[in-house]
Amino acid sequence: MHDVLVVMPEGGQVGFYGNWWNHAAGGPPAWETFHLDELRPLLERHYGAGTRRAVAGLSMGGFGAVSYAARRPDLVRAAASYSGPVHLLHPDADA
Repeated sequence: MHDVLVVMPEGGQVGFYGNWWNHAAGGPPAWETFHLDELRPLLERHYGAGTRRAVAGLSMGGFGAVSYAARRPDLVRAAASYSGPVHLLHPDADA
Protein backbone atom coordinates (compact mmCIF):
# COMPACT_ATOMS: atom_id res chain seq x y z
CA MET A 1 0.00 0.00 0.00
CA HIS A 2 1.25 3.47 -0.91
CA ASP A 3 0.14 6.66 0.74
CA VAL A 4 -0.79 8.81 -2.25
CA LEU A 5 -2.95 11.89 -2.46
CA VAL A 6 -4.20 12.76 -5.95
CA VAL A 7 -5.41 16.33 -6.41
CA MET A 8 -6.83 17.57 -9.69
CA PRO A 9 -7.35 21.35 -9.54
CA GLU A 10 -8.78 23.17 -12.51
CA GLY A 11 -7.10 25.98 -14.44
CA GLY A 12 -10.25 27.66 -15.73
CA GLN A 13 -11.55 27.75 -19.28
CA VAL A 14 -8.52 29.61 -20.55
CA GLY A 15 -6.38 29.47 -17.42
CA PHE A 16 -3.00 28.59 -18.81
CA TYR A 17 -1.84 28.30 -15.21
CA GLY A 18 -0.48 31.75 -14.57
CA ASN A 19 -1.37 35.01 -12.88
CA TRP A 20 -2.75 37.34 -15.53
CA TRP A 21 -5.05 40.33 -15.81
CA ASN A 22 -8.73 39.59 -16.44
CA HIS A 23 -10.03 43.04 -17.44
CA ALA A 24 -10.59 43.85 -13.73
CA ALA A 25 -13.56 41.49 -13.47
CA GLY A 26 -13.35 40.71 -9.76
CA GLY A 27 -9.59 40.84 -9.42
CA PRO A 28 -6.89 38.77 -11.06
CA PRO A 29 -7.61 35.06 -11.65
CA ALA A 30 -4.22 34.16 -10.09
CA TRP A 31 -4.38 30.41 -10.81
CA GLU A 32 -0.67 29.93 -10.08
CA THR A 33 -0.96 31.68 -6.72
CA PHE A 34 -4.04 29.63 -5.83
CA HIS A 35 -2.53 26.26 -6.83
CA LEU A 36 0.98 26.72 -5.45
CA ASP A 37 0.66 29.17 -2.57
CA GLU A 38 -2.88 28.64 -1.24
CA LEU A 39 -4.06 25.12 -2.18
CA ARG A 40 -0.74 23.37 -1.45
CA PRO A 41 -0.53 24.46 2.23
CA LEU A 42 -4.23 23.62 2.70
CA LEU A 43 -3.61 20.09 1.41
CA GLU A 44 -0.60 19.73 3.70
CA ARG A 45 -2.50 20.98 6.78
CA HIS A 46 -5.82 19.21 6.34
CA TYR A 47 -5.25 16.21 4.06
CA GLY A 48 -1.82 14.90 5.03
CA ALA A 49 -0.05 15.94 1.82
CA GLY A 50 3.71 15.64 2.10
CA THR A 51 6.66 17.38 0.54
CA ARG A 52 7.42 14.67 -2.05
CA ARG A 53 5.39 15.95 -5.00
CA ALA A 54 4.91 15.20 -8.67
CA VAL A 55 2.68 17.03 -11.12
CA ALA A 56 1.11 15.86 -14.35
CA GLY A 57 -1.65 16.93 -16.66
CA LEU A 58 -3.42 16.38 -19.96
CA SER A 59 -3.42 19.05 -22.66
CA MET A 60 -3.59 22.47 -20.97
CA GLY A 61 -3.07 20.72 -17.61
CA GLY A 62 0.17 19.26 -18.99
CA PHE A 63 1.27 22.74 -19.91
CA GLY A 64 0.43 23.87 -16.38
CA ALA A 65 2.33 20.98 -14.77
CA VAL A 66 5.50 21.61 -16.75
CA SER A 67 5.20 25.40 -16.39
CA TYR A 68 4.81 25.21 -12.63
CA ALA A 69 7.72 22.78 -12.34
CA ALA A 70 9.91 25.06 -14.46
CA ARG A 71 9.02 28.21 -12.53
CA ARG A 72 9.05 26.58 -9.08
CA PRO A 73 11.51 23.64 -9.24
CA ASP A 74 11.80 23.59 -5.45
CA LEU A 75 8.19 22.33 -5.18
CA VAL A 76 8.14 19.17 -7.30
CA ARG A 77 10.37 16.16 -7.96
CA ALA A 78 8.87 15.24 -11.32
CA ALA A 79 6.55 16.69 -13.95
CA ALA A 80 4.75 15.11 -16.89
CA SER A 81 2.76 16.56 -19.76
CA TYR A 82 0.38 14.33 -21.72
CA SER A 83 -0.14 16.11 -25.05
CA GLY A 84 0.38 19.53 -23.53
CA PRO A 85 2.19 22.26 -25.45
CA VAL A 86 5.86 22.03 -24.44
CA HIS A 87 8.76 23.55 -26.36
CA LEU A 88 11.87 21.45 -25.66
CA LEU A 89 14.12 22.61 -28.48
CA HIS A 90 14.46 26.22 -27.33
CA PRO A 91 14.22 26.30 -23.51
CA ASP A 92 15.03 30.02 -23.47
CA ALA A 93 12.07 30.88 -25.76
CA ASP A 94 9.02 32.51 -24.18
CA ALA A 95 6.03 30.22 -23.76
